[in-house]
Amino acid sequence: MQLTNFKKYQYWNFADIKGGGLVDFDNGCFMTSTIQCLAYIPNLARVLMEHEYFQKIPTDTLLYNFISLIKLIHKDNQTDIPMEKKTRTELNNKWIKDKSTCMKFIAVRRRKINDKFIPKIHQDTHDFLISFLNKLCEENKYFSILQHHLFDIYIDDNKICEYNHVSSKIIYERMITLDFVNDTVTNCKLID
Repeated sequence: MQLTNFKKYQYWNFADIKGGGLVDFDNGCFMTSTIQCLAYIPNLARVLMEHEYFQKIPTDTLLYNFISLIKLIHKDNQTDIPMEKKTRTELNNKWIKDKSTCMKFIAVRRRKINDKFIPKIHQDTHDFLISFLNKLCEENKYFSILQHHLFDIYIDDNKICEYNHVSSKIIYERMITLDFVNDTVTNCKLID
């Protein structure tokens, strides 16, 4: 089992990527920010929206709701398409409601992602990112492969031992981080 032909999902022009925000639930800006940042990783978003392995996900899973959020966020790009003002407003209102429903689904289940994510308590974005990705991997074996292709790195650590014997050890590292700091003016602020 393997995901192949990732090149076909690498066609986004970063200047063209834009979309709407998400609704925050129960002091969950750490979740909202993390999910929105993940939604704007072009290769991740495109594979989840378009690859056949992610088209028939059970609706009662975090992965299904995450993919739905990605689709809804990127539907906001369609607001540039000419249409009547009333139709555009109706679509925008529907998308806002649908995004809120998906985000609420994830927020309500934050303790299933990790017990330490207690409602109405501000948490660490990086901890949520890692826990959220791990939970999506538990739910879907193909997401685990996708995560490996996009975010993981393996380093060979070779040591020469006695009698020129080489001892090798593979070190695994996840190459994705997300850090926010509290800011009294904006509440949450992205740092590098």
